[in-house]
Amino acid sequence: MKKNSNFFFSEEEKQALKQDIIDSAESVKSKERNARVKRFLGYAAVACVIGIIATVFYSRIPDANASDIERFVEQSKEEINFKSDQVTILLEENQINLSEDSTEVAYSSKGDQLTLGNGKSIQQKVNSKNKAVFNTIIVPYGKRGKLTLSDGTKVWLNSGSRLVYPLVFSKDKREVYLQGEAIFDVAHNKEKAFKVLSDNQEISVLGTVFNVSVYPGDDAQQTVLKEGSVLVTYKEEKKQLKMAPGDFFEYNTASKKIATRKVDPDVYFSWRDGELTLNRTDLGSIVKKLSRYYNVEIAIKNEDLQNETFSGKLDLKETLEDVLLTIRNTSEFQYEYKNNDTLVINR
Repeated sequence: MKKNSNFFFSEEEKQALKQDIIDSAESVKSKERNARVKRFLGYAAVACVIGIIATVFYSRIPDANASDIERFVEQSKEEINFKSDQVTILLEENQINLSEDSTEVAYSSKGDQLTLGNGKSIQQKVNSKNKAVFNTIIVPYGKRGKLTLSDGTKVWLNSGSRLVYPLVFSKDKREVYLQGEAIFDVAHNKEKAFKVLSDNQEISVLGTVFNVSVYPGDDAQQTVLKEGSVLVTYKEEKKQLKMAPGDFFEYNTASKKIATRKVDPDVYFSWRDGELTLNRTDLGSIVKKLSRYYNVEIAIKNEDLQNETFSGKLDLKETLEDVLLTIRNTSEFQYEYKNNDTLVINR
């Protein structure tokens, strides 16, 4: 039988057909790979979205072990203006700006009445929706404030500080939250400890006088005890240390180390009376305190000068320029204002 020539291919045709088959197969594989990549990217995107949602969701869940005041602080992390020209008290629904002659405020024993230094009184409900009501006092740079809590505890607040506290304390505990520096003269109550909470630190007392400095921008948190007994807890390190009068505790936020020594407590209480007592204090630390106290930005351009130490007393009732002249009596440096608001110190 004669074969049909249409069933025969030349060598060139065979090679072309083979290449078509290979190209077709590669195209199928490429589409499958693309499909798998798209599915993978789709799954990854979904997982990423779920992760973000979970992070946001769980970050909003309060710590089950946190106290009411810690949850309140966490939920009210609005920007605090420490460059205001007035001491401010944030109430539950509004705020009070205190004038220069009324920065001393006091709460009644029931917590429902707030009396300002000028004699003005403000009424508040001590509970809202069966929850404790908290107030916040904000003392800006260049100002000081004094507060008497409902239990009779007196608090002196230094520049750039805020204190969160309940109108009236609960039956089993007294807790406040501090950012900045304050002197506490705690009303004695053997049945109910008084606690000062701050980032990574908790101070527990029954009745005593102490100074605590916990500014967020500082490298160290300091506590000095003048009277009584204090138990300091460093949460991150899970350490508890008991203080006796004259003890100085310092926690370095960078190295996570705790240092203790004996000091003259009055050195750390002098700011309450408008004085700054120096005991081999480096100029960098002095300038940081002066910057808060006078509400002026101060920069030191010379590193050696920044580490130079000074001893003595500075009268903070004087102008900043007079205080700097006092320091300059024992050291050589110059200072000038730049851009009308920053005071620059240099050799």
